[in-house]
Amino acid sequence: MSQAIPQTDMSNLTVGATGNINMPSVTSDKGYTLILFNESGCGLKIQFLTSGDSDNVPAGAWRTYTLSAAEERITWTVIYVLPGAPVSLLLGTIYLPGEKVPAIGTLGNSPIGIGGSVSTSGVQTLSNESSVLGSKVIDIGTLTIGDLLDIFNDHFLWKVQQSGVAHQVLAGNTSGNPLQIGQAGDISEVVGQLLIDQLLHAAGNLQVDGTSTLTGDVTQPGNLTSGAVGKLLHALGALTVDGASTLTGDVTQPGNLTSGAVGKLLHALGGLTVDQIATFTGAIKPNIAPTTINGATAGSMSMYPVEQGTIKVTFFTATTTLNQGSTDINFTLPVAYTVGAIVITSLPWAGVSLVLANVVQATIHDIAHIGTGGTTSRVPGQAIQAAVGGFDTVRFIGLGGAAPTGGVFIVIGI
Repeated sequence: MSQAIPQTDMSNLTVGATGNINMPSVTSDKGYTLILFNESGCGLKIQFLTSGDSDNVPAGAWRTYTLSAAEERITWTVIYVLPGAPVSLLLGTIYLPGEKVPAIGTLGNSPIGIGGSVSTSGVQTLSNESSVLGSKVIDIGTLTIGDLLDIFNDHFLWKVQQSGVAHQVLAGNTSGNPLQIGQAGDISEVVGQLLIDQLLHAAGNLQVDGTSTLTGDVTQPGNLTSGAVGKLLHALGALTVDGASTLTGDVTQPGNLTSGAVGKLLHALGGLTVDQIATFTGAIKPNIAPTTINGATAGSMSMYPVEQGTIKVTFFTATTTLNQGSTDINFTLPVAYTVGAIVITSLPWAGVSLVLANVVQATIHDIAHIGTGGTTSRVPGQAIQAAVGGFDTVRFIGLGGAAPTGGVFIVIGI
């Protein structure tokens, strides 16, 4: 009949502790059967003396072993300890050859809570508050992926399995960002509305496929690419740009557009087209970079192309020290006049011609002037002239070292 082996007290043991289970005399060649009950919080590694076989016996595990003939002793070593086990005994029963051995059940472990008690309150709260930091509380997985849901007492990691591959959906971290949603390469979908009480920070690209309504302030410290070719960026309310704004395509503004503030600059790197009336309530400051040509002897002249559209305005100035000797000064206009122009000059000499394709145009008619006038290919000094016909160059003729005292020359035309 069956025989119990001496029980072993496993309380107060630490990792590395060892001991022996001495077997009763076993002489039958048929062998005996041992059921080992590890009713303790100690995980064990056992070694059979005669056969040399070994096994791991977790805390609370029950195991069935067929003993080799003449097996004398089993040696055990503690490999871990679970705190708070309600029982701390190592038990066993030996069954004779041919004797019916009872089944240990599907679970193969003790029905008692070896890993510690589960505390419940009046609302049936699952509690685990006594373990050291980093202790695992819940571990859920599948046969192929063991760790899909890992909940520790200070962090967690939640994954889902898709086509045999684990995808992280949530992570609660003990350092860095406390919460992470999704993983690199995956899409996290918000089916309903998403409310953000503070700041939305897009470290990568932000793509909006549908309508986006911004009722508050939007701060964009980096580059913002909005819409796509053929798409519209519609600001229902005020759009405030505190820094530089570079617009490489068309901007359509059907309503009022207030840009900048007092003391701020609106800088259009390319062309600015206004199809209707442009009203300026403040000063217009066309700070145009001039084209400057030095006189042969001293001083210089400069050209300022103020307007270059259908209606053109060009200013020329001369320094008070200008002395070009007998050398002409030719200014090629950035956009040629094609119909004609009104010429206003305060330059105190009659030495300016309008030139087309390097040919002086003799179609300038005297309207009013101070000094001598008449029909001429040169604009007399201090005069207003009308020039009929196109020209692409304004030539200030050198008159043997004439030294005017400076002045302004204005061309307005089409």
